[in-house]
Amino acid sequence: MSDSGARQRTSTSVDRNGQKRSLPQISRIGVVGAGVMGRSIAEAVIYGGFGVTLFDVDLDFARAQMEVTLVQITKRIDSGKAPQSSIDQVDLTVADSISNLSDCDLVIEAIAEDLPLKKSLFLELERHLSKEAILATNTSSLSPNSIFSGLSERGRSIGLHFFNPATHMKLVEIIPTQFTTPETLDVAFEFVKRIGKSPVQAQVSPGFIVNRVARPYYSNSWRLLDESQLTPREIDALLVGCGGFKMGPFELMDLIGHDVNEAVTRSVFEQLYYDPKYRPSIRQRELVAAGLLGRKSGRGIYDHEVRGDRGEETPPGDGSDREKNKAPEDHGNFTFNGVIGEEIAPLLIRSNLAIAFNHGPDSHLLDGTTITITDGRSANELEATHGGKGSIILDYFFDVSKTSTIAFSRSNAVSDEQVEQVRSLLSSCSIELIEVGDVPGLVVARTISSIINIACELEGSAVASREDIDLAMRLGVNYPKGPFEFARAIGPKRVLELLLRLSNFYGDGYFSPSIHLRHLATTA
Repeated sequence: MSDSGARQRTSTSVDRNGQKRSLPQISRIGVVGAGVMGRSIAEAVIYGGFGVTLFDVDLDFARAQMEVTLVQITKRIDSGKAPQSSIDQVDLTVADSISNLSDCDLVIEAIAEDLPLKKSLFLELERHLSKEAILATNTSSLSPNSIFSGLSERGRSIGLHFFNPATHMKLVEIIPTQFTTPETLDVAFEFVKRIGKSPVQAQVSPGFIVNRVARPYYSNSWRLLDESQLTPREIDALLVGCGGFKMGPFELMDLIGHDVNEAVTRSVFEQLYYDPKYRPSIRQRELVAAGLLGRKSGRGIYDHEVRGDRGEETPPGDGSDREKNKAPEDHGNFTFNGVIGEEIAPLLIRSNLAIAFNHGPDSHLLDGTTITITDGRSANELEATHGGKGSIILDYFFDVSKTSTIAFSRSNAVSDEQVEQVRSLLSSCSIELIEVGDVPGLVVARTISSIINIACELEGSAVASREDIDLAMRLGVNYPKGPFEFARAIGPKRVLELLLRLSNFYGDGYFSPSIHLRHLATTA
């Protein structure tokens, strides 16, 4: 490994506001904590051309992780993802003492989410580093203001929240503290860009951007499991096959680890003074208590030890049980004496069905029944407004060409025979209908509306900009759209209307619209 050599202390750079200013030159990075996250950060930093010193209280473990990193770099070279010359330029060392980080210009902490432990680490680091060195925490749920509160030079402290695995995930949340200097913030942005990542800025707030806006994706799935007739597999399939998400919430929580996911949810809930929109799930708590943590323990929501990762289950939304690319068949005429909401039309256009609105005496199979997209009301509530005529409610769908699964509910006046005719109608479009029971807001609509609500809360309270929130959710958790992109697709007024109805129905505060969503709906 090469020596880092002499380093310039400053350089002239263009800051994130386009102004030239003299910024400290960063060339050697310290990473404290050689676990999965720390090792991944170290590797990502190496690809940016920086020298790295890795430290862990377990020296043997740190050395073993250094070897793992070198193997990973070699694999990237062999696969053509890195040039052969890069292996000769790797500058990676392991420190046998924290004092050996003294030549680092930036130290990133990636240890356990334990506030006293982090505070103690940074107090010790401050004693060994130069006054120009920047101290960064990778915390995902603790307040950087609290972590750095004991330092004498708090202006050079900052949050740099990477996402796992840091080698592949493009997002880094940059969180300045109350004391972070503009110079430190500019250096952080420059560093993140140099290692090929996309920075977004968030003010110190529970969960920052991603871990706060993402809470409804998980918590609403637990609520649906409690109140509907849906299985975890069906909820996953609906959010993938209808909502367009890459992974369903239960599959994703199994991947993350229920211990990690539940701890973050609980931390955000407590830090926000027990706001009911962030309430954790008792079911998930009991999974953790039983040691059923997901993939890492072999079992969580799904059994990962039988038939691969998902046991008996079919991965949600993979389309293995249908021919997605098959051209729709011509089923001839479909006579329907009722009302089809105009938003259903794209589904019908996808098929070759000819819809005849025939009000004659022989067309009574769905006599008077209304098929609409959810507006937050239950099917039986809608039935009452239609004079006792039946109501079938479909969930939101965004890209009809990719929609494979849609949730629906029906009122008491709708018979099994009527439902089967609607199933036949949509099966001609290669779309599977999944009945959820009379659940207001169904699955995709209420999940995405809740995500939009939290995003509006963050923007309105100046935690982050609208653009950064959208970028963070696309890059940090691979959402198909950012929350405000979803809001534009649905319409803010419609989101507000749906949440108001849900809030009135449930009365527990979970769906309560934020004042910032109300403002957005009135100005859109």
